[in-house]
Amino acid sequence: MKIIVLTLPEKIDNEATKLVEILNNGVDKIHIRKKNCTQKEVVDLIKKIPKIYHQSLYIHYYKEILNQFPSINYHHSGDSLYDKNILAKQTKSCHYLSELKQNSSYEYNFISPVFDSISKPGYLANIDLSSLKKYLYKHNLKNVVAMGGINHQNIRYLKELPLYGVALLGAVWYSNDPITYIKNLKEKLV
Repeated sequence: MKIIVLTLPEKIDNEATKLVEILNNGVDKIHIRKKNCTQKEVVDLIKKIPKIYHQSLYIHYYKEILNQFPSINYHHSGDSLYDKNILAKQTKSCHYLSELKQNSSYEYNFISPVFDSISKPGYLANIDLSSLKKYLYKHNLKNVVAMGGINHQNIRYLKELPLYGVALLGAVWYSNDPITYIKNLKEKLV
């Protein structure tokens, strides 16, 4: 099962260094979701990340950045749809099971929230895990990533599902030591 980490929406100190360290310690992909940053700030962040890591990065919101960094991938949210003109891998956010079957062109789809959000207070679980499991098997979907409120205590419930991976934000960034947190989480997935 892949581990995917999303960035916080705002800038943080030494972020590029922290993202590289996270990738070096067991995270498979990083989603750069900088809703509270300008395009220039996102470009500046990417420039600080060595190119060898770019194929593991997925950019949100600023599609134009792909022209500058051709090995970075793109994530669609909201009404944004698969774009055959984008050569990079593409992913998508979903909030209903029915959306998953419709989005088979994407490398993977986030389904959220599976648990109450850690980073967005009041954003409550919307996905029944039993229904998700049945849906994934029924439609033979292997490109789904669970997201929302996942932590080292509840991740065990996701191990039984045929998921491509799990996506984390609050559990990692709000922990005292993100690297140790990720290492401990990986152990629980084995």
